[in-house]
Amino acid sequence: MTISQTTYPLYVRCALEVFALSGARTKARLRELLDFYFRSAGEPLGSERSAVENTAIVFAKNYWSLGAAEGF
Repeated sequence: MTISQTTYPLYVRCALEVFALSGARTKARLRELLDFYFRSAGEPLGSERSAVENTAIVFAKNYWSLGAAEGF
């Protein structure tokens, strides 16, 4: 899976790439990965982070056709 470089910041793309390779494609796992990479990049908590997280979650849900069974 390759995510466009213009779509998301590098730390979000890293989280999505790891999510793509992981066996557990759950919403909780994606949130853990996003949190880890946000913290690694030194991004503060806030409305901008929440908006980027939600956009990445919607992308993952649509890209991998995830549903209620995965917590989406």
